[in-house]
Amino acid sequence: MGRRSKCLLPSIRSVSVFQALPVKFQLGITGYASGAGHYELTRVGTGAPQNVWAQTVFNNVHLGFYGDARFSFRNEQSRVIPYFDLFGGIRSLYAKQNTVQYSDTSGITLSSFTGLSGGFGLGMMTKLRKNLWLDAALQWQQSVAGGMYVNTKTVSYAGDGISYTMQNAPAGMIMFKLGLSFRTASNNSSAEFTSRRMSPSPLNRF
Repeated sequence: MGRRSKCLLPSIRSVSVFQALPVKFQLGITGYASGAGHYELTRVGTGAPQNVWAQTVFNNVHLGFYGDARFSFRNEQSRVIPYFDLFGGIRSLYAKQNTVQYSDTSGITLSSFTGLSGGFGLGMMTKLRKNLWLDAALQWQQSVAGGMYVNTKTVSYAGDGISYTMQNAPAGMIMFKLGLSFRTASNNSSAEFTSRRMSPSPLNRF
């Protein structure tokens, strides 16, 4: 009569990375608007026969809208949450010149760019109240191109008109994000709208 052999090896259960570590995965959206240079000329001659002056303003505006995947490290009682982000979407850069004379305003777009962009970042969120968080992060953002902007340090006015220099913006940038995050009650999704302060890539002064 045969004998049954008993296995003495311990059983091993597979445990996913997300179960073994306090990691939460979330999907969300992020939008931002940032000034990238502003300059005002307060007394610009209009060329009219009479002595009429106008104000001319140069603005560079940087916009972005992204979908992001966030890996955060926390438990339910955490008030401070470190995280890692992967994101992708579109980035825009506009350079505009506006002229104000009395109550009349006229403007022209000197340059505009909108293209695909993506990147990654490390950040930290600090809880302010139930669904409101202070969000700070350092990110690398890469776009298909950079666009152009007005170098506001070169803007000048003389009797023969206004002069300025347009420069290429870098396609890759290091960005510092500081803003407020509004998160939904769902554990797997979030909606985030932040204001950001931007620092340029060291490869090209922006």
